[in-house]
Amino acid sequence: MIVLLVGIAAAFGSYDLTFVEVYRIIFGGIINRIFLESTLPDSVTSTIIWDLRLPRICMAIVSGASLGIAGAIMQGVLRNPLAEPFTLGISSAAAMGASLSIIGGIRFFLDPTVW
Repeated sequence: MIVLLVGIAAAFGSYDLTFVEVYRIIFGGIINRIFLESTLPDSVTSTIIWDLRLPRICMAIVSGASLGIAGAIMQGVLRNPLAEPFTLGISSAAAMGASLSIIGGIRFFLDPTVW
């Protein structure tokens, strides 16, 4: 399912690509880079997919998975399936920290002379 969604997400953008082109470039690049130990000739579409869209898609997958794991860990540790950051006050503390960093800047937390 995730392979299908990666191809769909990589096809959308300001540069029009078809799903067939996206999957051809992705699987062709995997075969060339891993098994044949060579790279594809640089083209506009392969640069767009490999250098722009796939890194963003991979980071979205990693951050979504890590947020899901963090939620599952929090519910497991507290042994409460209803535990969430809003009911525990974690989101309020994060908002306060973000507000302090916006107002005071990052130097407020890193400068030892402030303390």
